[in-house]
Amino acid sequence: MISSRIQLMHQFEDTLGHCWSALEVLPYQGSSFQYREVALKLVQAMIKLSAFGKSVRADTVATLFDLAVSWTIHRELLDSIGEKVHISQQPDDLNWPSMVQRPIAISSKSSQKGSQLSLMTSIRETGDRFADDHWSDIESRILSRRYDEDLQPLPFGDLPLHWTVVTMSVSDTKDSILISRCRGDQPVLMFDIPLKRNARSDQSQSPSMSVDWVTQELKEIIELSCQNGKRATEVINANREARAQWWSERSLLDKRLSGLLEDIEFCWLGGFKAAFLDHMWVAEETFTTIEGVFHQAFRHLLSSGGRSSLLDRINPAVIRCFAQLSPDCRNEELEDIIYFVLDAYQLAGNSISLSDIDIDEGIIDLRRILREIRHIQTKKANLGKKQHLFLILDRNLQAIPWESTPILRGRAVSRVPSLAFLFDSLRLAKARRAGDDGPLPVDRFSINPSHTFYVLNPGGDLRRTEEKFKPWVQQMSKVGWSGIIGRKPTEFELVNALDRSDLFIYFGHGGAEQYIRGSRIRTLKNCAAAMLWGCSSGLMADAGDFERSGTPYNYLIGGCQSLVANLWDVTDKDIDKFAEAVFKELRMDVEGVKTELESSEGVSVVDAVARARSVCKLPYLTGAAPIVYGIPFYL
Repeated sequence: MISSRIQLMHQFEDTLGHCWSALEVLPYQGSSFQYREVALKLVQAMIKLSAFGKSVRADTVATLFDLAVSWTIHRELLDSIGEKVHISQQPDDLNWPSMVQRPIAISSKSSQKGSQLSLMTSIRETGDRFADDHWSDIESRILSRRYDEDLQPLPFGDLPLHWTVVTMSVSDTKDSILISRCRGDQPVLMFDIPLKRNARSDQSQSPSMSVDWVTQELKEIIELSCQNGKRATEVINANREARAQWWSERSLLDKRLSGLLEDIEFCWLGGFKAAFLDHMWVAEETFTTIEGVFHQAFRHLLSSGGRSSLLDRINPAVIRCFAQLSPDCRNEELEDIIYFVLDAYQLAGNSISLSDIDIDEGIIDLRRILREIRHIQTKKANLGKKQHLFLILDRNLQAIPWESTPILRGRAVSRVPSLAFLFDSLRLAKARRAGDDGPLPVDRFSINPSHTFYVLNPGGDLRRTEEKFKPWVQQMSKVGWSGIIGRKPTEFELVNALDRSDLFIYFGHGGAEQYIRGSRIRTLKNCAAAMLWGCSSGLMADAGDFERSGTPYNYLIGGCQSLVANLWDVTDKDIDKFAEAVFKELRMDVEGVKTELESSEGVSVVDAVARARSVCKLPYLTGAAPIVYGIPFYL
């Protein structure tokens, strides 16, 4: 046992050395696919060595993990910064390019009357005094980053205390999921979770829960929903039986999607879903009590195998994580905790016989402990802010609506491309707080809701959407809103809208890709927060072995700090109801905007989206489609 353990540990150490050597070269000579593959192997090796008792810095592992998941977008961001900062003059899209640089004349006669935006106005270069410095700082950090064993960990302590960041990636063999959880006041946690545990898939609604099967099942549900949705115009004029059949098909798809998300949580996450839960704020003496009862339970569990005296101290951060689970969770989820501790116990060099361990008794003890914790747990009185969860997902997991899994449904959850992006956003939000010299963290991005530009029914075929929102947006002109109704915008109009507005709202097909190039959005120095209510506006297109690409990352690379978009195609009536609910939650009316200009607190856009899911007739087929990218703004 000991010799095999030492041999295995040496194998992981060899893997560590080879991977570090490869990573020193791959950023300059390799592909993003190779970098990701090697970095993930390195992360897995470091997690195993940590379990063997080797000294491994968790923050270094989490930083490397973040690079593995987001390597491609870092490269794309670096490329776009060259166009943002190092091109002295953005071209005028209305004139042929010239070999000689010259100032672009702006004629006051070319201004469009009755609009805040000018068709002839070039992109502003110095309007935001923070923009150039912001992008240059990001470029400097990316270029100065080391990719060897001296990799500098990210400043996790700068995260706001009410924020949790969870990074998820499928291993290169697709037999496990890697998860890191980061908080500003707690040690980083890393888990390598096998996907096949205790034949759990036999108890789910699905015959197989492999990554490929789940991906295909989700794709099939969405495709069937699209096919069904295209028949909506036929059904309107059909008889009652045909309409009932149409709704029955959609309801079944809604339940099928709901069941798939439940199975993903149960089969893939199990007890490790505790990493996604909110902070458990307890006094230090209270946590000491919790820690004591956990150790007592495992001593009792191991006593059946005669090994209770050999129990090593369980990592307090792991106890704090698992102690957040509900006492009503399923037996298999409590099994995950037991086997996780026992595996760590064996990897540390202790010999036990699992056949001698009474797992059922351990489940009973853990459930009792979780009930006791609920009685002694106290919320931190001075927290004062609603908790927020950020998800960083690899290409295999981005299509899944994680925000609507049972553990996350109704909570404030948004997606970011990487931890580095999140810290860059915090720095920009800090810089834009004029006169505020306080230290990081800043927990939001500030916008002025009166500086809003909208595009409503640009294709002219969404008459019902236009009828619903036209009176509202016209009324909002009283507080400074402007926009376009019933006609196609030019790319120049949209560029100016994104650059000069604080909020951009789009009611049309897709994510306005037919009106503005994604490459053009990426070159913006400033980009408004955006709500793109069109079909699949938030979809990241699958590219096989390569990283996904799509409208959301175009906006984020362009400087957008908050983006609401849809993961798949939706019907206009239900998504209009959803959008209306979000606007009501954010108090986006004339009186609400006037109040916002005088108020410092409000409702988060992420909270508003989470609450609006339940208003849809199909709470999953439509309600799970809208997601949020970036950090929240409040109204």
